[in-house]
Amino acid sequence: MDKFYQVVDRVTRECVPTKMRRAGTRPLWMTQNIMRMIRRKRRLWRAYSREEYYRQDYSDYLAYQEVQREIRKEIKKTKRKLEKGLAKKARKDPKRFYSYLKSKTCNRVSVGPLMGEEGLVTGSSEMAGILNAQYTSVFTSEDMTYLPDPEVLFTGEDRLADLRFEVEEVGKKLKKLKSCGAPGPDRVWSKVLHSMADILAGPLAIIYNKLMEEGNVPNIWRMANVWPIFKKGSKGDPANYRPVSLTCVVGKVMESLIRDKIAEHLERHSLIRPSQHGFLPGKATTTNLLVYMEALTKLIDQGHAVDVLYLDFAKAFDKVPHKRLLEKCRGLGLQVNTVLAFKIGYDEWVSGGRLGA
Repeated sequence: MDKFYQVVDRVTRECVPTKMRRAGTRPLWMTQNIMRMIRRKRRLWRAYSREEYYRQDYSDYLAYQEVQREIRKEIKKTKRKLEKGLAKKARKDPKRFYSYLKSKTCNRVSVGPLMGEEGLVTGSSEMAGILNAQYTSVFTSEDMTYLPDPEVLFTGEDRLADLRFEVEEVGKKLKKLKSCGAPGPDRVWSKVLHSMADILAGPLAIIYNKLMEEGNVPNIWRMANVWPIFKKGSKGDPANYRPVSLTCVVGKVMESLIRDKIAEHLERHSLIRPSQHGFLPGKATTTNLLVYMEALTKLIDQGHAVDVLYLDFAKAFDKVPHKRLLEKCRGLGLQVNTVLAFKIGYDEWVSGGRLGA
């Protein structure tokens, strides 16, 4: 793994430019037609201003005013057309939509100052310590004394044991990477992996298969650059910042491959309930809402009384019991070799004191 990172780092330093081309400052709504009208307006103004005061032709000034009015109408119409187009394509191209939205806002959300034990803290290192303590405090510490045996839901012989990754599978994952993704602690950019997918697919497939055989996780994959994102409420409360972990992209590609294998196993043996709509192809919150509305309207049409109760788990993603989750995976037909790498990574991550790092 170290040799792979050394080669990628050397190629990146030698072949990848370190400076981006400066993007033009021209607005998105500035079309060629508007630019021609602006140049015409400037010519009319220069022609009017060059004439002497007692010989000025006011027809040039009236033409200048007419062109100015046309420019305002054209800009307004073009802006409206642009924003409608961005709104229609927001689902397919959300980055462009939110980039335009961000350019129209003046506020930039920053971190802090945070409230510490001795008052407001503004220093970067002090705020990082406060956020680290906050994220560590909400992490689940499981009591393993009375860990129940997992419910065995899969009794067939087709268990998911040794996973193998083909070069074509790895190449497809690399080509689907977003070129704008941020790197993790290994400083390998997703744009580099995306551009070199055909070259890196083979070496990465060998590395992934070797790691699965050994049941090992590289040390750098257990680290993450945590970026706090402000949610709501007071900016001084560290609990109002959601941690986003920027892990190694190479490791996330392997996680995505394993996830596909597990999802295929669960769907093939009907181990996922039809009510599950999250993280499944062809299903989303929209399909979940449609099914819910269908059941609700059917009950109302039949004359039944319907009560709705909404539940929300506080810090749900921070309180996932990892040990119980691993035991549940075994009950679903996932053999030890499949989850061994994650078990080793989790144990060493906790013992290494990397909580909230």
